[in-house]
Amino acid sequence: MYIIIRMMIISVLFMIALFLIKSGKLQNRFLTFVCVIILSTLLCMVPFENLFMTFDSAEDAFEYKKREEVVLVVNGSVSDLVVGEDPKTGDYVYCAFSKSPDGWRLGMGTDLKKVHNSVSEDAVVEVFRYKDTQDHYIILHDIKGNIGNLSDAYGNEFYKLGEMSHFGYVDGFSDEYEICADGNMLAID
Repeated sequence: MYIIIRMMIISVLFMIALFLIKSGKLQNRFLTFVCVIILSTLLCMVPFENLFMTFDSAEDAFEYKKREEVVLVVNGSVSDLVVGEDPKTGDYVYCAFSKSPDGWRLGMGTDLKKVHNSVSEDAVVEVFRYKDTQDHYIILHDIKGNIGNLSDAYGNEFYKLGEMSHFGYVDGFSDEYEICADGNMLAID
């Protein structure tokens, strides 16, 4: 739906520009064409839907923006991370959506910033921060497929998807943060 609506708006912009150019009402045809290209590019990058709509849930926002099936929502304090699964490949995709008093809003592709990445013989741990907030999402990829339960000192919950992926949330992340896997501390360097 996301792509369809955007393509319709861009098509309308091009048709209006072509109409104005053909009717001779515009002096500089090249400048008009360049302006339409720039505006179309901005419309593709900026979630203009936030000006006139919000979503009832993070799942609804994800379903509007993506095609994958929602399999998990990790709740943060100012945002939610939604994880979807591609039914053809089984790969996971994820997006973060901001919470507002009216509902959830679409984000840009740059809303999640990787702030930490560590690799050990057992796991790859990635930590993403939502914008400039304290919402941090942890994604752990179990290399050997033998990690069962995860925990941390803050009592945060981790969710396992499939055999090798774990997702979690922590409010604020520091270098002292530790994850315990089946009773053993994982090195997060």
